[in-house]
Amino acid sequence: MGVLLNFGPFQTSSQIFNPIALKIPQFIIITKHITMKKTLFSLAIFLMVTVVAQAQVVITEIMYNPPESGNDSLEYFELYNLNNTSTDISGWTFTQGIAFTIPSGTVMPPGGYLVLAKNANAFASVFGFAPDFVWASNDALTNGGEDIELRDATGNVQDYVNYLNALPWPPEAAGSGPSIVLCDFTSDNTLPANWQAATTGTGVVVNGNEVKGNPGAASNCGGSNSLAAVDDNFSVPSGQTSILQVQSNDLIVDQLTVFEFT
Repeated sequence: MGVLLNFGPFQTSSQIFNPIALKIPQFIIITKHITMKKTLFSLAIFLMVTVVAQAQVVITEIMYNPPESGNDSLEYFELYNLNNTSTDISGWTFTQGIAFTIPSGTVMPPGGYLVLAKNANAFASVFGFAPDFVWASNDALTNGGEDIELRDATGNVQDYVNYLNALPWPPEAAGSGPSIVLCDFTSDNTLPANWQAATTGTGVVVNGNEVKGNPGAASNCGGSNSLAAVDDNFSVPSGQTSILQVQSNDLIVDQLTVFEFT
């Protein structure tokens, strides 16, 4: 979510510009160049709202609403180890989404996967292998969307995904068969633009919908999961306050974006 930043009045060689309110992303540098009669001033504002290091064990696939009626026995999600060394995740805990503590002695190899599911038999009947762990049968992922949070043994948040069942998240995953998959495991998995509905079929049809997913394997995303950036013309009438909205369906904003006003 963006934040609101207000600039106070400043004077150029010819006129006074009134305050401008900008709704901007979390990581941003704004540079304002003001041409005076004899002096050039540069105003640099560094806005650091939240600094989160790139997680090394990441959530890369979520089947939150399989096409079953009633009890969703095919729910699962996947972890991937981005490290180039083995990672001991003993005692790591899911504190949101489901409640589960990873058993002692669990070590993920470099580039390794780990799959957690709701029902081992149901999962194996569709995907042909057993999940690594099974969470409590009375626990479930929310069909409407929620936060899945993973903390390490000392309580530090290692990764989280706050998925939804509608745009801008892939709406096909809302009970129509596919899971959602992270296309680039090194990308920010909190951004819906980095996810797609799974396209790998299993041949298993439930309620007229084929179950699709890639647990324990590459995502196999088809097409492009990126949006083209298109320049916008934005003007602020003298004496007024305006809001510039930066949205995922208009412009993909990375950790650094530069706005220049001359």
